Amino acid sequence: MDPVELAAQVAVTEGFIATRPVTLTLTPIEKVADGKGGTKRVPADPRTPQVMRFIESGSLRADLRTTDTGEQWTQDAVLLAMPDAAIAVNDEFEWDGSTWHVEEVLFPNGYEVRATVLRHGR
Repeated sequence: MDPVELAAQVAVTEGFIATRPVTLTLTPIEKVADGKGGTKRVPADPRTPQVMRFIESGSLRADLRTTDTGEQWTQDAVLLAMPDAAIAVNDEFEWDGSTWHVEEVLFPNGYEVRATVLRHGR
């Protein structure tokens, strides 16, 4: 990308985040062997707090899921951060009274980091 265009896009990202910033502390979650043939989730050291924008979704994915083992309510949203943000799949954070899980980090574009996040339950 042209350096002038990149600088302009970074400025737009920064301005958009600044209109509704949230400071989040993401905690990497590692899956380790539990000694019984399975795995368990273990939190690693939390990352440094970062300013991001939490974008609530109006998606149809915010609904009740039914499986053979029961029902689970799920809601998705997007985190938008500056290009130097530290965020990875399986990170977790608390926001608005709920625990959110980073489901995917979207393809990098150089001027922002976007991640799909989920919460379960109400």
